[in-house]
Amino acid sequence: MRHLIPFALCAGAFGANLDSYPAVSAVKVGDCLGKLSPGSSSKVESPMPCRARILFKGREAVLPKDTQWAEIDAERLSVEERRLANAKATLARREKNDAEAGLRRAEIERRVQEVSQQLVVLENQDDSALGDIEGGEKFRAQLAKRAKDTKEALTRQSDLLLASLDSFEGNRAGEIESARVSVATQELEIIRLRELSKQRMPFAGSVTLLVEPDADGFVRLQAGQAVANIEDRSRYLVAVPTGTQSWRFLPPGSLTALVRLPGGERLRATFYSSESAKVFGREEQVYLFQVEKESMPAAARFGAGNIMTEIVHTTAEPVRVIPKLRFAAEHPDAFKGGADWATAVGKVWPGASIKVEGQSVLGVTPPAK
Repeated sequence: MRHLIPFALCAGAFGANLDSYPAVSAVKVGDCLGKLSPGSSSKVESPMPCRARILFKGREAVLPKDTQWAEIDAERLSVEERRLANAKATLARREKNDAEAGLRRAEIERRVQEVSQQLVVLENQDDSALGDIEGGEKFRAQLAKRAKDTKEALTRQSDLLLASLDSFEGNRAGEIESARVSVATQELEIIRLRELSKQRMPFAGSVTLLVEPDADGFVRLQAGQAVANIEDRSRYLVAVPTGTQSWRFLPPGSLTALVRLPGGERLRATFYSSESAKVFGREEQVYLFQVEKESMPAAARFGAGNIMTEIVHTTAEPVRVIPKLRFAAEHPDAFKGGADWATAVGKVWPGASIKVEGQSVLGVTPPAK
């Protein structure tokens, strides 16, 4: 028997039954520090120095989508709306006056044309026949003087009419168009102020104040001052940096995040997406896992914060889960010559292969029978 024990140990080391290890389809591949947070969040900042009014009581409120939670600079909006109304009224008067002035301008142009025609008639008047009658020269001289006086009077009248027309057009040139541009600019400003004034929830969620309003809900803000945090609590995400973890090479869709909260509650989250983010000053890939519906109440109670997270890989077919420490302790000779895990497993169970390697376990597929 003394000679059989070493042989039995050796046979146990290199002949252990792989089927004695549990067969599972979900293998824990790592533990890491994750961060639980609402699915979407944003910080609201004051766009300008202003006076705001908070429309809910307390520091925090949970509100439906599109609910107005604050009113910013309502006084300025009211002033700008009155200014716009006055500007529109002034523009309407100018446009009415311009229409009436157009009629006057047409009348002036008609009179200028009449005077011009009269001047043409005087210039072309033939008085040569007057010289053949008695006293004709004297009469012609009188007629010529009268024609000259009339022509000068008509010329002065024409000049005055033309000057009046030029002065009229010069004084009003561009005034109405400038007023129209001013009104359009004020209308755009009103639209902007209205959008700023009514702060609404972009989604159903919570709003948490970062300022202290007075008893009536008013608070004075500086430009760029943080006013509130808004969070979408209809969805929670667990963010996990992949770092140098071996599971980063596994198909992301096969991964699940399991979280144990400080109070003992557990969360389950499935892979949602990946993004690049700075982790401890370095750019790293981060996996985002969306908390499943059944785990949402526990996530909402916890809120947000850093949490220890288990990463679990779901395999296409069941594998045998073997603890690394146990395997190394039971089969030390399998690592002779610096063999890696795959080589060591192949020595112990020829034909077996490692389908997934976690931080502390191996997922091994038995050799084909």
